[in-house]
Amino acid sequence: MGNLVNITEMMAVFEAIRAAFPHLKMDLERDKKQVEVRMNIPCQRGLVFDLKVNLRGDELQLCAGACRLFRWSPCTSADVVARFREAVQGLISGNFRIVEYCRLGKPIRAELQKPQQQSWQTIGTWRRFSLPWGKESLQILQNADGADAVNPLPGPLVAGE
Repeated sequence: MGNLVNITEMMAVFEAIRAAFPHLKMDLERDKKQVEVRMNIPCQRGLVFDLKVNLRGDELQLCAGACRLFRWSPCTSADVVARFREAVQGLISGNFRIVEYCRLGKPIRAELQKPQQQSWQTIGTWRRFSLPWGKESLQILQNADGADAVNPLPGPLVAGE
């Protein structure tokens, strides 16, 4: 692992995320069995999907909707922590989105995306093994009621994007 994770600094990151969106209910817990820090942000007015973030070892993790994990490591790197915080706050504010690819109603792949000029840049991918049976469909998770969603977003997802 190299450098030791400073739990106090990581708690400050989670607290800063919570402070940026005071209108949302966020449950922050420390010292759980499998993770050092966990914050659950349930679907509520101001957030159209469940969002869970945590620190496990030296890895920051994000779960949203049906997507189980996007990971940032090592959290001893200031750049890694900054990208994690940007992703979490971007999802809450509605500036970022997750595109879920589903087969037979279950997600098989998801892409965390941020706006880039007039399109979207994928900054994280999650995959699950899936047999190629059944029609594939798309679902976009994007918070429309975010606290800071004031800038228009790039255009809609286009097939093949």
